[in-house]
This record gives sequence, C-alpha cells and structure tokens, in this order.
Amino acid sequence: MPAAQRLGWRAWMLRLPVEFAAAFWGAAMGALIAPVVGFTWGDWTTRDQAEAIAQERAGEAAAVALAPVCADRFRHGPDADVQMRALLRVDPWTRAGLVEKGGWATLPGPTNPARVAAVAKACAALLAPAGCAPRPGGTACAGDRTAMPGPAP
Repeated sequence: MPAAQRLGWRAWMLRLPVEFAAAFWGAAMGALIAPVVGFTWGDWTTRDQAEAIAQERAGEAAAVALAPVCADRFRHGPDADVQMRALLRVDPWTRAGLVEKGGWATLPGPTNPARVAAVAKACAALLAPAGCAPRPGGTACAGDRTAMPGPAP
C-alpha cells in the first residue's frame, strides 16, 4: 500500500480545504452544545421525566373529576349547614384538611393518601372558592345560590 493511502486522520484532515475543517468543527460543537442547551433551557425531557409529568397530571385530573362527588357528599350530609359554616370560618389553606378529616374526600375503593389529599383540595375549592365567607341567608358567596342550602338573601 502506498504511503499516501496510509495517511492517518490528521493528515487526511490537513489535506481538506480550510472551509471544510471549520464546518466540521462547528457541526461537532453544535452537536455537543445543542443537547445541553435543550435539556437545560429548552424544556426537553427524557422519557422518565415525561412519564412522571403524565402521572402527576393524571392524578390532578382524577382529583378534579372526583371533586364533585366529594362536594355532593358534603352538601347532602346530615349537618351540611353547620359544616359549611365551619368550612368558611377556617383559613382557605386549611379547608382541604377539614374536608379530608370529615371523610368526604375518601371514596370507595383503595385509598391512596395523596389521592385523598388532592380530592380534598379540589373539593374544598369547589365548595368554597377563594374569597368566600359566611353570609346571612345561607349562601356562601355573593351570587352563588348552590354552595350552601338556605334562602337566598
């Protein structure tokens, strides 16, 4: 084999035009930098991250879907008026705990504490939206005639 054919990659690169070497190194650096930038700032995700996000969103969707059942159980309880006034008296960030302790967020079937807490949070938000307080006449919020039984103001 002639010596010209046995040249190493360095000698081969030296024989190429200068423009090709610059393009080659630019492409190589771009191939290294693109994933770093994409995963750091570009919102790229791995399959495991995407599955975790999907599981979280599915849990949130299930909680939102089950919240009306919880609210219905709350509203049709034996002491719904008293419980609604108690719910509206506590701070908004503790309302989910009150719903969870009352057992309205616990549904039949296997109970997952995270699911029960998520349903309780969605249920409390459905029963007493932010800014609601006890009002004379039985309604929870101005213009809301379904939150608490009683005559309209």
